[in-house]
Amino acid sequence: MQPHTPNISSPEGFLDVIAVGTLLQMGYLLNRKYYKNNFTQEEANEDAASRLAFLKFIAKFGDVYRISIQGTPVPIMALVDYALVIFAAGVVRLKARVHKGVPKVEGCSFVRFREAVESFMEEQFAGMTDYYQTVLRKDIPFLWTHSDIQIAPRHCGDTPEITIGLRKTAKTREDAAFLRSVMFDGPDVDEDEYLDSAEGAFYLFPL
Repeated sequence: MQPHTPNISSPEGFLDVIAVGTLLQMGYLLNRKYYKNNFTQEEANEDAASRLAFLKFIAKFGDVYRISIQGTPVPIMALVDYALVIFAAGVVRLKARVHKGVPKVEGCSFVRFREAVESFMEEQFAGMTDYYQTVLRKDIPFLWTHSDIQIAPRHCGDTPEITIGLRKTAKTREDAAFLRSVMFDGPDVDEDEYLDSAEGAFYLFPL
């Protein structure tokens, strides 16, 4: 293990990798060139390749290790997806807070950024748009973490119950509902902070 490489079999290293992977998945949405319409095809291809490599890595990791939170096994791919939902909503909230008090960036207005993230969620994560809209109203950190994560090697025959395209043969249940309750729990945002006094509207959402 190199000093600069996270130990993904530890909770801290695992969360570090998830944080980097979340940035990779959002890719072009965080690149100003995209909003200035000079994002090249080569850059788009690199973006897609990076995202695919991350997801393949996580899938392989999930074949070898089991993730538990507070002793409850949870599906690793769902955790990765929910972490992305939380990050995307958090970045939109952050831009909503600061967009009126900073110099304008060519092409990247708050409204355009919000719409680009919404389109990304609808196109790439259609099954989680409701979660995204819910988290948008939650005042929680946009890099998800938890103090009670356990990572343990899988035993022979201990495969995820939630498997796409394969028969469910798991001996252990991975609880996605519990995972959602843990990850999406938090206080609602103070809507006054996001109120557009000129429009009289909650401007995190389309007017």
